[in-house]
Amino acid sequence: MIMDQKRWQRWVARTATRWEDISDIVQETGVELIDREHQRLIEYILDMGKIADTTKNRRMTSQKLAEQNNLFNRFIQALHQHFLTEEYFIDRYNLPDKPHQRKQHKAFLDKINEISADFQDGLLSTFQQSRIEVVEELINHINGVDVGTFSLKNFGPAIRAAKSWEDVEEIIKTTGLPFIDAEHKQLTERIIKVNKFLLDCYYSITSPQDKEELLSCLDGIYQITRSHFDNEEQLLKKYELSADNQHTEHGKFMQALSLRQELVATDKANDLKGFIDFLFFWWINHINGIDYNEFHFSRIAGP
Repeated sequence: MIMDQKRWQRWVARTATRWEDISDIVQETGVELIDREHQRLIEYILDMGKIADTTKNRRMTSQKLAEQNNLFNRFIQALHQHFLTEEYFIDRYNLPDKPHQRKQHKAFLDKINEISADFQDGLLSTFQQSRIEVVEELINHINGVDVGTFSLKNFGPAIRAAKSWEDVEEIIKTTGLPFIDAEHKQLTERIIKVNKFLLDCYYSITSPQDKEELLSCLDGIYQITRSHFDNEEQLLKKYELSADNQHTEHGKFMQALSLRQELVATDKANDLKGFIDFLFFWWINHINGIDYNEFHFSRIAGP
């Protein structure tokens, strides 16, 4: 079964002519900028294949050669920029695997330079075979390395230390719907505010004033969240899209939040740090996963 899956992925990678053909076998890291750059890199390679297909069994004209060369150079520039993007995220958020990522980046760039030399020397058949290998290696790198390095759990320390929206903005995806994204930002800022308050208290409530302040903050989160979830479900109904999945997830979160409010009110909340982790990670996972997929502008706008 594992071998069958690998063969299937190789067949898809070798026969795809557009992003939609190949997107199912390219895993997302969850970081919007990195995933968008992954898509663009693969699209460059697929576009080079389209030019090759149009000249199959015919001599490639100088115009087609120039188009191919232009695309290849744009791909190389985008690749250099992408690796800088990845290393920026690794450095800024102190993510793991930096030596391994840099080693892989260098090896990949070395291979691209060899392919570039073949192309400049006029070895077009070698270039076309190498192009197929590049898309396969790129997907293997994304699925095998990037998905691990840029998983949300590795951003945990940076998220917990956040003092403002700007500290987590790059980690949270945007749907392209302004009012949905604005509400996502508003609630994220509320969670950051609660976390800052608990950090100052060393995650321990020792006075009635602290307890009252925390309950007030949590009630604010509850009210904003309930309103936001209602807005999302009404939007889905307006565009005749199923809201069942969202309704179920929203209900689970509101129930869990209400339970934790009750624990704080009755002095039974013994793991406030775990409570904040729950708020942060459920919320960001929800935005980057179900919300991004269901509320992305491309889906609401339709074909």
